[in-house]
Amino acid sequence: MQLYLPPSARLIALLLILIPLSFSTNLSLLSIEEATELSHHRISSFTQSLPCTDVTFDLDLFKSTVPPNSPALLSSFLKSSCPPPDLPPEPSNPTLALGVISKSTNVHHRLAIRGTWGSEVSGPPGGIRGVTRFWLALDSNSPGGLPPQALLEGWYFRDIMLINAEDSYLLTPLKSSALYSWGSSTSSYYTVRANDDVYIHWPAVLSTLSTIVPSRVYGPLIISGASMKIPRPVPLPHETLLSAQARHLSDQRVWTFLVGEYPSEAVPDFAQGNFVLISNDLLQGLRPPPGVPDDLALALHVHGRTGGNYRVPEMGDIAYAHEGRWVECGSGGGGWFNIHSEYFWRLWENRREGRGCHPAPPLPTRG
Repeated sequence: MQLYLPPSARLIALLLILIPLSFSTNLSLLSIEEATELSHHRISSFTQSLPCTDVTFDLDLFKSTVPPNSPALLSSFLKSSCPPPDLPPEPSNPTLALGVISKSTNVHHRLAIRGTWGSEVSGPPGGIRGVTRFWLALDSNSPGGLPPQALLEGWYFRDIMLINAEDSYLLTPLKSSALYSWGSSTSSYYTVRANDDVYIHWPAVLSTLSTIVPSRVYGPLIISGASMKIPRPVPLPHETLLSAQARHLSDQRVWTFLVGEYPSEAVPDFAQGNFVLISNDLLQGLRPPPGVPDDLALALHVHGRTGGNYRVPEMGDIAYAHEGRWVECGSGGGGWFNIHSEYFWRLWENRREGRGCHPAPPLPTRG
């Protein structure tokens, strides 16, 4: 069916062209106010929209073609009266496969990733030889299965993978499992799994990867299993263990484990799931158990394959305690978790303009 795009959606469509802009060379760090203004400037300075916005999604074909809980490239099920843009081809021998876990409505974060650190993945000569996919699921609040903005993205960028299931926090392990399966199917050395509110400083990543063999690599932010305790569901008087488990996850976004799902009380050291970098040799044979969070399931698999003998990539400080707040610009950082999309632009512009925010060494390339 034809989807009408309101003015707000057309405004977001302006972002999809992502033309680089020139800014002041003042070497003082951008303030919060300047970062917000810069983000708004990225929208308002465009003068024209996409050639057309009549992108439609054949939801019935998608559901009848793609098995339940399985992914497919969204652009394969989109139609428009305009041909899609002529994008540069993806590398045939990528070094890295980047997968970003996202929600269909998180348009600003995905556009910020494509316009900042994500642009280096398949970016200019001297950048990373990589491929990128954003992992979404169906939106139960959108009559057509997805909001119009997500359809525009899928049509324009052709980098969105859609899972045939209704989105929820509970679906995160399924998205991650599909992501890792896709990453291991590429010819790349590494797979990166990131949330859409994570900013990755690629020079810090590549300066480490260029010095090690791409085998048995797992990290970068390793959490000590000895500091963790397996959470078990505690039922209220009228609840079963299963309903208590569902309540903890739905109301508190806290994972708990039934003894049958996870009988051991021990937790292996694991890479914090907001940003995971793993060499593809360790992904072979990954079969995550149901009901177990993706970072713990991956850790169990890695420890089973390596006995704990793996390389942890060192890439500077990783700031993790922001929980959606503004983040200060640090020097030498490898990544920032849980930050506003506006701050993606701040971190990016401070680096690009040489303002002292994490200096950028040359990017190594795969031969």
